[in-house]
Amino acid sequence: MANLEYTLAESGTIHIAEDVIQTIAGVALSEIDGVAKMAGSPVSGLAEQITGRRNLTRGVKVEFSNESQACILTVHVVLRYGVRIPEVAARVQEHVQSSVEQYTGLRVAAVHVHVVGLSLRDEGDQSDGFGLPGKVSNLIQQGTDLVKQGYDTAKSKVQSAAQAAKEATSDAVGTAKEKPQQVMDAAAEKAQQGAEAVKDAADGAADKTKDQLRE
Repeated sequence: MANLEYTLAESGTIHIAEDVIQTIAGVALSEIDGVAKMAGSPVSGLAEQITGRRNLTRGVKVEFSNESQACILTVHVVLRYGVRIPEVAARVQEHVQSSVEQYTGLRVAAVHVHVVGLSLRDEGDQSDGFGLPGKVSNLIQQGTDLVKQGYDTAKSKVQSAAQAAKEATSDAVGTAKEKPQQVMDAAAEKAQQGAEAVKDAADGAADKTKDQLRE
């Protein structure tokens, strides 16, 4: 962003960044009764929604002439519904001009006011507004809400999947612990059955031998 430069006789030059003048004008606008908010691009509105920080340079354009050492300001504003637009616009021109001239020493040749919408709300309220800026603000808020809902839904699904995986792992570990014991019990049972069969066979052979000796 270009600096605005003017010269004071025998004192050197002064450089003022353009956004300094925009900020001074933005503060002046916020002090005027009847101005709901400054109107800027959808991108700047989205940045305010995300960061929660008010952009005082929004909707203010500065043109500077080195020859006349004067600047021309163009401001885009949304006014509150029910105000007399010419009266509020005149107060905007007067207050912005006097504020910039007081704080910078620059001469303000003109202040052009563009009323781009009407609003039933001030900037901090959540009710609907009129005109393009109000619609853009509402769309930005709806988009922000949808992003948050999508994030919450995705987070819930991930947590559910993680819990299901944890439970499945726990079940698998429990099953794995149970199987060796089952195998050991089955082997012991087979061994017992085998021992009993051997004993029965030995007893049978002994009885048969006794019978043969008697004969």
